[in-house]
Amino acid sequence: MMAPRKVGESSRRGLLLALAFALQVAGCSSPPPATLPPEEERLAELRALESAHRFRAALAKTDEWLAGAPDDAAALAWKTRLLRQLGDERRALEVVQARRAKAPRDAALAYEEGELLAHVGLDDRALAAFDEARALAPDDALPAVAAAALLLSKKRPDAAGAQQRLAPFLDGPHASAEARFHQGLALEAAGDAAGARAAWERALELEPLHVPSMRNLALLAEQGGDAPGALVLWRRVKRSASPLDAKFVQEVDAKIAALKARVEKVEPPAKDANAAAPKG
Repeated sequence: MMAPRKVGESSRRGLLLALAFALQVAGCSSPPPATLPPEEERLAELRALESAHRFRAALAKTDEWLAGAPDDAAALAWKTRLLRQLGDERRALEVVQARRAKAPRDAALAYEEGELLAHVGLDDRALAAFDEARALAPDDALPAVAAAALLLSKKRPDAAGAQQRLAPFLDGPHASAEARFHQGLALEAAGDAAGARAAWERALELEPLHVPSMRNLALLAEQGGDAPGALVLWRRVKRSASPLDAKFVQEVDAKIAALKARVEKVEPPAKDANAAAPKG
């Protein structure tokens, strides 16, 4: 004789079976966990290693990537970037030049080659690369500014050559604050302090927070004996400077403190409104 089934056992089993089935259906219908495409996964890994300043580990990963795809543009760009972060400018230059051989009309690569040539001391070749980048991208001020900066950094600055390259970017639709700033440097190198001041003031018309122009105007005011004007400008520099550039911020703080002491020393003390009037 069968033992009598406990009350509620059947319904309890039915409930458990229904619940198990529901969970199974829910599991089957839910989307699979998201996965990145292979290239995005590689890039995410490289970004993480770079953020941790593990540049050599990132470079090794990039070389693994290139072993399977030697012409991958993203991998080659990362290799160049990592070599530069490691200070190996010559190997970075070799990578960029190999990339340029396959893409001779890439203005960005021509510009980067110019930067690297300048870093390794090949100034004439760097200047030619910057000029080529400018010819490939005539509306971009960056190659012209880089060429001007290189010409002005020479032992005997070529102010005329710098101004010639900057001319298309001083006014009009492609006007650039950086171009005007370097125009000021060229004029200063040529002995035209007034022209330099005007160029830096015009740079601030385009970009009111252009720190290099503010800094040079502050230095000019200081050299001209205008301590109050210089103090105002250095305070503007302080407000606009990047807090990440700790050394520069310290220099600005020192300038402000020195000028403030000078200004307060020469200014007459404020009159006391409550002082007794002189006797007549």
